[in-house]
Amino acid sequence: MSALIKALRDKRSAWVALEHPEFAGLRVLVERPPEADFGGLRLRGGAELAGRWVWGWEGFTEEVFMGKGIGSSDALQFDQEAWAALVADQSDWIKVIVQRLWDMVGEHIQRKAADQKN
Repeated sequence: MSALIKALRDKRSAWVALEHPEFAGLRVLVERPPEADFGGLRLRGGAELAGRWVWGWEGFTEEVFMGKGIGSSDALQFDQEAWAALVADQSDWIKVIVQRLWDMVGEHIQRKAADQKN
């Protein structure tokens, strides 16, 4: 990913903390979808949205995926496919992430409306 694209994605992203009974400090980097995708957002399910618009994580290890003591406790690099598979089975995380996505979209729309008034 080029530095320019990363900077653009960083600008429209926010970290979201995730609760887990065995692992503290889990969080994901959620990207606000670009305006071109706003129209189709309501047509997608929560798991699809949560899988698609997360592009980073902190605190994730094999143990988070496989269970305490089953996998390595070393930090994993973000993997989009692995994330989508994991989050599809985590309804509490889906709710938190999708709510943040909608909040980010609303904030963006409000900012643009305020800018147009000025």
